[in-house]
Amino acid sequence: MKIIAKQLMLFFILILLPVVSHAALIDQENNPDFQNATFYVSWGAEWQQEVTVGVSGQLVGIELRMSDITTSFFINTGSGWQSDTHDYVTSISGLNSNFDWLYIDLTPANLFYRTNEVFVFGSLSGWGNFPGFKGTSYDTYAEGSLFRNGDLRSGDFAFRTHVNPVPLPPTSVLLIAGIMPILLFAKRNKRVRST
Repeated sequence: MKIIAKQLMLFFILILLPVVSHAALIDQENNPDFQNATFYVSWGAEWQQEVTVGVSGQLVGIELRMSDITTSFFINTGSGWQSDTHDYVTSISGLNSNFDWLYIDLTPANLFYRTNEVFVFGSLSGWGNFPGFKGTSYDTYAEGSLFRNGDLRSGDFAFRTHVNPVPLPPTSVLLIAGIMPILLFAKRNKRVRST
């Protein structure tokens, strides 16, 4: 019985290892060469950038081009504009006034999305040396829209979303995983009857 248990453990490790060992990749990106807009963060200003997921998996990070400001950053599942309770909120601070890329770690949020699902990320008020975020004054990200205080705006934030893909196991693997416990149970019952 110990040999069978070891074989089963090895079998499941070999099946699950490829599922959990994928590295994060850039899923959606809006990084045009010409970024001519600055989206100001001020008291009472709430920005929401809508994003359509391209790769199923865990949203592990978002990069934004922002100046040296401190602001509340949030994520909401669903299309924009949203005024409900945020799914995840944290405070972020830009690095300097050069609008360098800032990586926001979203692993603690534990957010999983499927392909073509929509979410918004955004900023609510702020303090520090304004302006805020970099982007374009024209729509360069066709899969989503930008909102400010509920109003649809022309333009988009410059951003990159990072996803840890979660591939679905093939049907044969699921079939084998489902049959193995049944076979083990039958073998155990056969042994009990024979003694």
